[in-house]
Amino acid sequence: MLHLTYSNRTEALLEALGRDLAAWRTSAHPFDPVRLVVPNRNVEVWLKHRLARRDGIVANVETLLLRRFVAGLLEGPGRGVRLVDAAVLEDLVLSLLLDDDYLARPELDRVRGYLKIEGAGADAVDLRRVQLARVLGQLFEEYGFSRQELLAAWPQGPRLAKTSHAEIEAWQRRLWLDARALLARRAEAGGERWLQLSETLEAMPRTLGDGPVFFFGASYVARAFQRILGRIAAAGELFVYTLNPCAEFWEDIPAGWELRRPPPPVRLGLAALDEPDPFGFAAAPRGYPLLQRWGRPGRENIRLLNELADCDFQEAFEDPFEREPTLLHLVQRDVLRNEPDPAPPAVDLSADKSLCVLACPGVRREAEVIAGEIWRLVQEDEERGAPEPLRFNDVAVLVAGGDPESYFTHLAAAFQETFSIPFSVSDTPFASQSRVAEAVAMLLELPFGRFGRGELMRFVTHPAVAGRFGEVNPQEWIEWCEAVGIVHGADHLDHAGTYIDRDILNWDQGLRRLALGAVMTGARSGDERALELEARPSRRGEQPARERYLPEERGQGGQASAAHFGLLARSLIADLRFARGARLTAIEWGEFFGTLVEAYLAPRNESESRERDRCLRAVRSLGERRIGEEGVSCRVACELASAALEGLGGGHGQYLSRGVAVSTLQPMRAIPFRVVFVAGLGEGRFPAQDRRSQLDLRQAKFQAGDVSPRERDEYLFLETLLCARERLSLSSPARDELPGEPLEPAPVVSELLRVVERSYLPPRSEGAPSPLVESHALRRYEPRYFPTLYGEPGPDFPAPPAARAEARALALRGQIAAALGGGDPGRDLERLSQALSEPARRLIDEGLCLLPPRPAGGFELPETLRLSLTAVRRFLECPLQEGARQILRLFDDESEDLLEREDEPFETAFLDRLQLLRGAFVESLAREARGEEGGFAAARDEAAERPMLSGRMPTGVFAEVEREGHLTLLRSWDRLGRDAVG
Repeated sequence: MLHLTYSNRTEALLEALGRDLAAWRTSAHPFDPVRLVVPNRNVEVWLKHRLARRDGIVANVETLLLRRFVAGLLEGPGRGVRLVDAAVLEDLVLSLLLDDDYLARPELDRVRGYLKIEGAGADAVDLRRVQLARVLGQLFEEYGFSRQELLAAWPQGPRLAKTSHAEIEAWQRRLWLDARALLARRAEAGGERWLQLSETLEAMPRTLGDGPVFFFGASYVARAFQRILGRIAAAGELFVYTLNPCAEFWEDIPAGWELRRPPPPVRLGLAALDEPDPFGFAAAPRGYPLLQRWGRPGRENIRLLNELADCDFQEAFEDPFEREPTLLHLVQRDVLRNEPDPAPPAVDLSADKSLCVLACPGVRREAEVIAGEIWRLVQEDEERGAPEPLRFNDVAVLVAGGDPESYFTHLAAAFQETFSIPFSVSDTPFASQSRVAEAVAMLLELPFGRFGRGELMRFVTHPAVAGRFGEVNPQEWIEWCEAVGIVHGADHLDHAGTYIDRDILNWDQGLRRLALGAVMTGARSGDERALELEARPSRRGEQPARERYLPEERGQGGQASAAHFGLLARSLIADLRFARGARLTAIEWGEFFGTLVEAYLAPRNESESRERDRCLRAVRSLGERRIGEEGVSCRVACELASAALEGLGGGHGQYLSRGVAVSTLQPMRAIPFRVVFVAGLGEGRFPAQDRRSQLDLRQAKFQAGDVSPRERDEYLFLETLLCARERLSLSSPARDELPGEPLEPAPVVSELLRVVERSYLPPRSEGAPSPLVESHALRRYEPRYFPTLYGEPGPDFPAPPAARAEARALALRGQIAAALGGGDPGRDLERLSQALSEPARRLIDEGLCLLPPRPAGGFELPETLRLSLTAVRRFLECPLQEGARQILRLFDDESEDLLEREDEPFETAFLDRLQLLRGAFVESLAREARGEEGGFAAARDEAAERPMLSGRMPTGVFAEVEREGHLTLLRSWDRLGRDAVG
């Protein structure tokens, strides 16, 4: 039996759940578990916290997500039924795509053409195989959720043969049928039965047993889950608690696109769900504007639940406006009542701040303004002596849009700077917050590079890797790479077929030079000799050649560090080269990656040890994938392992227990907070665009229950509007950070402002700003934020100490300018100095490190100011900064970042070239004086040998061109010299 409870407030649903649990426990065994189904883990944590606060304790509660609960019913003891999900479908499709003989079928010409596009190497083909399998696995799962009839019809033939989707359906149908056939063979071999979600109705148990099921907090579910809920209700007691924005039968309201559709005939029953509008919503009367625009997903969910329950449900609706007459509560009340023409309130709510929009000139300022507002609200409640003062854990900051990571970073910095506001972050990728996971992700990318200095050294010098060797200096390792000329390539074999014909620039020769330097003298001791050794051949099958190597001598203090570096680099390169050419089974790849992680990553504390264990479980889960029974390439294995790593969720702090809750919108839906900030509501960021994949066959025909990305976000915003209890602040970047062009807020914000201003606020004059919008300045130290510093009544805007210090400096500047009678006190230092007393001037000069006054004759400047091209470039980029650098003579190393060097030298650096040519010129003159032959060519080639072996000169064709230029220059010097001496 289905017991359905609706409310517009999650707290009321919680209270109903608590009563139903208490009633059930009166007749249940004390050790019978409570089976509680939730939409996500955030709702689970909130629910347990609130139940514990309500009842004093929460015990023996078995909490599951809906999908896991259904799988548990099917996979019970003795049932032998397994649920097919996207991961299983991805493995099946990937197994087919890895079979080149299978891809040769005529029906798969399009697939084969995409995978094996002309010029693509084996690695690129394998990458496309994995990517296509992942997309199709997700699509096939979603077809099972909402297009069961399509999948059921495919064995008999195509359904879209006469549409524009016919070609795509043809190869998808072929892959689907063959994937199911492969699954059937595997199931038969394993004695299992695999079912997709849409096929589970017949396999569901006739009775649930173990007491009722409580399903809390779902906003809407796919059609397949709707049918399963009906089957569960028929097999036992099912209690469903759903957030319903409207107390009326709001499923009769048309929404969005339906307002423009002609009314079709109304048909009910399961077959009618295949129609776009099975309940005849398009012909229904209009309702509250926000429900019309944003409410379709929830409205259809309520209508389908009512169908299952025969419209027998319990109501727990509450009018928030009766609690406190604010603008936010007024909007929530009219949503609840479904007012098609909201009446204006009896009081003027223009000054009400329970609903506002914060227009900020950038993401950073958004974060600073939100942090300041949170501190102000908490401080005001404490000063007012409220009976239940606002606490930080009563506040949520929800980030909208597709790039939450940038907001999380700025919010964390702003909270820390603004009086260390405590906060927790949920719904973040584990790899983005864990240095260990970052290192594992880098390791999985290394086999596909060219063993460049930057890519390997970023991993080798990573704290989680270099920390294994204790007190080593990773920067020293990078400098050694430059000294021994390591640029790219594992050894000389990697340069086969290129113009690099000598054993230089690669890792093997560089590490060999470091090893020689441990037992031989080198340039450090004034020994310029090179050692001739047998080198690795440049082509497989060739006889080893003899090459010359310069020992890179190190001091005694660096011997141990050099040994660690050499051992680590050689071991890593050997493992990567093995992985690049290996074909292993999924189990073998999982063990191999796990061994690499254990070998190279050394946790420095208990927290990092736990992080490494999570990463190990993720990469070793590759062994559970059933793909390529005869082995797969490293690219396939690394892509699957990286996906497992990216799937790990992370967080920071104690969610809902301590501090402001920071998250994205999705996992926080239906969770109430006293104060809610929604950030990132900028133009083009939210809601998502209705852009489905061209491979998605659901585009052929819209059906009831289909929710587009835009509708999903709009309903999510509506739920967020309803779950703010005292204040809802919507923030958006009002200007583009680069060109500075003004930006409009998100469409949902604009629609909300139009409804609120038209329905609840008095008319404003044309061009007047909206009373609901607070525009913030670009700089946090603007005078408007600190009126008390300018003698005006406060209060000041809450700001971090650094911002207040900046504001004081700006105010002081204005006071000094006023005392001087105008002008710029920053430039008119002489007048400022004359206006001060001697003690005050000395104190300011010392505190501000001011230079002494300019002499009467002025400073002596050189007739010629010599600037490097780098200095000129820096001046053009930032005149103020480079000007100060030149005046104060703050010169630094102008060499390029050693870690960023990716290519061999194509010309000799100026100083090296100058030194080489001078030495060659002098040596050639000396040889001529001694009567020796060779001339400039021999002297130049001899002088170039050492920088060539050090990797500081070009090689191959570039070396030949440069050699001719050098000889031409040397001959011109010789002519000029001979002409000068007659």
